[in-house]
Amino acid sequence: MMMVYFGSVINMDGYLERSQYFTSDDWLNLWREGSTPWDLEGSHSHSAKLWQFWQEVSQQKPDGLSVVMPGAGRAHDAEIFLSAGCQVTALDLSAEAAHDATSKYEVFYHQGLFDYRVGDMFALDLKESADLIFDRAVLCAFHRDLREQYRDFCCQCLKVGGWFLSLPFSREESTSPQDDHEKLQPPYFLSASEIFTLMSEHFHLIMMEAIPSQADNSLPFQSSESMMIWQKISP
Repeated sequence: MMMVYFGSVINMDGYLERSQYFTSDDWLNLWREGSTPWDLEGSHSHSAKLWQFWQEVSQQKPDGLSVVMPGAGRAHDAEIFLSAGCQVTALDLSAEAAHDATSKYEVFYHQGLFDYRVGDMFALDLKESADLIFDRAVLCAFHRDLREQYRDFCCQCLKVGGWFLSLPFSREESTSPQDDHEKLQPPYFLSASEIFTLMSEHFHLIMMEAIPSQADNSLPFQSSESMMIWQKISP
């Protein structure tokens, strides 16, 4: 079964006791069991800052922009874009996540400003429908064998000149990628240079800023985070 991931990041060491990659069924089982410790129960602490950076560098008015959120989970970060007048489409495998998010944004949903699509995002036809994609730690949830497919999906979703806003987890440059290549479950950390190599074929890096480590970080793994803004430069 192809591994597909549509949620935020979690270290599932010990969850798998078999020799296969983490699958879509594994993620769905966690949602059905209510075992979602990666859910921060609110927007990321730097989502608003990243959004502010984008407004400064793009000089665009956000009202009416189309935003796609892959791996949205309960779509906590959608509130930032909705409150600015954007139209948001969230994507995830989980019907449970979709129900919770749609209930939270019920007013926006009935206004046609919030939509939630459940299923395999690679099967969706969203070609050049988005002005902006917001990725909160989704890239490192894909095994390296699927990273290019995810990048190409995002590229196809965006209009030329569209924006890719990301809050990725990464590892130190000195860390061997072999460790992540052998792992059976996320997160599959990338170094900043690996992210650049992957994205630069279709995107131009506008800004990157490291996020200071939090002493009270509740995530069950240690890694570095950063804010990135990319702009699509080719189909």
